[in-house]
Amino acid sequence: MEEQNTNIQLSLNEQDQIQGLFFKPYKSQKKAAKAPDGVKEREVELQIADGKKLSGRLTTPAEGKSFPLVILLAGSGPNDMDETIYDNKPFQDIAWGLAKKGIASYRYDKRTYTYPESFTVKDTVEQEVIFDAVAAFSQMKQQKQIDTNKIYILGHSLSGYLIPRIAAETDGCAGYIMMAAPARALDELLMEQVTYLAKLDGNITKDEQAAIDQYKQDQQDLQRIDELSDAKIFFGGMSKAYMKDLLSYDAVQQAADIKVPVLCAQGLRDYQVTEEDQAIWRKNFETHKNWKFTTYPNATHLMIDGEGTPTNEEYKTKGHVNQAFIEDIASFIKK
Repeated sequence: MEEQNTNIQLSLNEQDQIQGLFFKPYKSQKKAAKAPDGVKEREVELQIADGKKLSGRLTTPAEGKSFPLVILLAGSGPNDMDETIYDNKPFQDIAWGLAKKGIASYRYDKRTYTYPESFTVKDTVEQEVIFDAVAAFSQMKQQKQIDTNKIYILGHSLSGYLIPRIAAETDGCAGYIMMAAPARALDELLMEQVTYLAKLDGNITKDEQAAIDQYKQDQQDLQRIDELSDAKIFFGGMSKAYMKDLLSYDAVQQAADIKVPVLCAQGLRDYQVTEEDQAIWRKNFETHKNWKFTTYPNATHLMIDGEGTPTNEEYKTKGHVNQAFIEDIASFIKK
């Protein structure tokens, strides 16, 4: 669902069947940018399963102590801790912006970024997102600078979609922020995205039509997923196990179990997760006192403002996260 540079590696067994599907990130060699005045950052590794570690960064105001904290969870794909997409670093923007408002944050490289070879066709969003999110929540409760009663979790895109599942495993979390979070099933969103991009220039090419046809076939195949080989790959990169897990998940239904505050934020120029998703969240939870909804008229999927017809090329233009969104997060936490 995210636009990024990625290398894909397939591992085959002796029968030439797929036994591993690895998303290998294209890693830039740029050093971390220097934090602005009033902001302090330090490296804090995240301890995950099997003795492995993920690079992470704790960002705080330069002065003070006992800060509220937001854990930042990236969207789909092998994202680094800044959720770098071309020259854009939305999570760095959010971290620095919150620190200037007295709020700490923690962000980390995804497991699929650091250990792409460890992600196999047997793995699901549990391995991709949830296990490490729970580990980060547990580890941040041990940080001396943090007010452990005010730890929040922000999920972007796929991670926003998974917030209800994450909430079920992070008892004591003060609240959740759903940033461009789908309410609809992943296959519906992917079909919508590939069709939208194909139609943008008014001319669907042969290759674009082939991609649309393949996605339609994949949607049909989901209806008989138990009959398919474990090596089946859906939508250009998702395994049978991965999709079967998501088929059993109803994000809206499970979100009803969240009793702590929830901020649901949506950019209105987002073609990947759209107003339709926000409308579904609103329909189900607008009357719930613990839910708050915000929209940003010019913001893309990255919460970066733009203009004109939204396209994937727009992500190549450097920008910064909408300041109103950062202010809304701060207000949500400090209320």
